[in-house]
Amino acid sequence: MEQMIKIRQTLHVVVIQSTLCYKNHRLAVRYYAIKVRMNIIFCQNLLIYFRRWRRREIVKRLAERLAPGGLLVLGQGELTDWQPPGLQRVPSEHVLAWIKRQTDEE
Repeated sequence: MEQMIKIRQTLHVVVIQSTLCYKNHRLAVRYYAIKVRMNIIFCQNLLIYFRRWRRREIVKRLAERLAPGGLLVLGQGELTDWQPPGLQRVPSEHVLAWIKRQTDEE
């Protein structure tokens, strides 16, 4: 039974890994190589190294890469005084995240 559980857990990891796309970016560069829409983007503990205006620019470009309904997760405190256009804040005191609206009318 214990071996069966380990096999199932391993299969779940393989399935998840096969559907993930890991990309590294130079966020300060205006051009992004990724053309597909992402369902989730994690950008944590990085924006603190940029000036406020650059943070907003980077987050705006990350939001453009999200699929409708996609999730953008940032590090706590990295962007506290601005609402990215087209995104809705996830109501949580534990995570700084936004969901991309399905349409601009929402």
